[in-house]
Amino acid sequence: MGMISQTDTTGGTGNVELPIDFDHLQRFTMGNRSLEREVLDLFRTQSHSCVERLKGAGDDRAWREAAHTLKGAAAGIGAWAVHEASRAAEKMQGEVRRRDGQSAIGALEAALCDTDAMIAQFLNE
Repeated sequence: MGMISQTDTTGGTGNVELPIDFDHLQRFTMGNRSLEREVLDLFRTQSHSCVERLKGAGDDRAWREAAHTLKGAAAGIGAWAVHEASRAAEKMQGEVRRRDGQSAIGALEAALCDTDAMIAQFLNE
């Protein structure tokens, strides 16, 4: 793993959480670096597939299933911002989903952008 600390300090103003909780990831993979790399690479592929499924979801069930899948994948690697955005999206149904779904997708895409950048750094891409 590239040397990525769990938190970065910002001029003494406090800690900023990183897009991936590497301590969680290391516990999840039992410290196996090869497995960490594989899981992160799989997450990148699956997460973008889930977002596409959300964009194409024609009903509440398809929306909920895509959001739930992404929520679980994010929890597995410790991508807590993606997890929280997915959790919020998963709760949307009916008129709320139709009205606010695009905003939820935007929040997910923003969180995934940060997460993807961290994964690329970790994988030295």
